[in-house]
Amino acid sequence: MYSQGRIIPVVRVPSYAHDWVAWALDAGAGGIIIPHTETPAQVRASIAAARFPPQGTRSFAPFVLIGPTDLGNDLGHNPKEAIERIESLARKYCKPLVGFVPERGIVDKFKAGYRLITAVADVLVLKNGIETGIQTGRELVENYKGSINKEAKL
Repeated sequence: MYSQGRIIPVVRVPSYAHDWVAWALDAGAGGIIIPHTETPAQVRASIAAARFPPQGTRSFAPFVLIGPTDLGNDLGHNPKEAIERIESLARKYCKPLVGFVPERGIVDKFKAGYRLITAVADVLVLKNGIETGIQTGRELVENYKGSINKEAKL
C-alpha cells in the first residue's frame, strides 16, 4: 500500500472517473485529489471507485505477481529461495501466481500454481533479434570473403 514512512503520497488524477481513481490507489497513493468534481453524483462515483466492495466498486487483483529479476535486484542476490517461499505462501492461501517464466520452465511453474504466464519479454525479443541480426551479418560477410578468395584463386 502507501508509504510506510512519514511521507504519504497524494496523487492528483485528471478526473473522477473510476479508472483514474482506482489506478492511482492501486499504484500506491495514500490519498487522491480529484479536480473538477461538481455534482453529488460525481462525488459518490469517486468514493465508490476508491472503496472495495461492498462499500464501493474498486476491484483488486486476487493474484501474486512475481518478477524474478526485480526481486533479485531488490534482494541483492539470487531470489530462488524467496520465490519458493512466495510460491509456498500463495499455495497456502489459495492465491494464483502470475509471472515471467522462460519457455523451459512453463510446465513446472504451472504445477507450482502459476495461472498467468509471460513466456517472452520485450527486452528478450529485442536481444534475440539483435543477436540473430549480428550473427547473420557476420555469416554473410564471411561467405562473401570466401567467395572473393575462391574467385581470386581461379
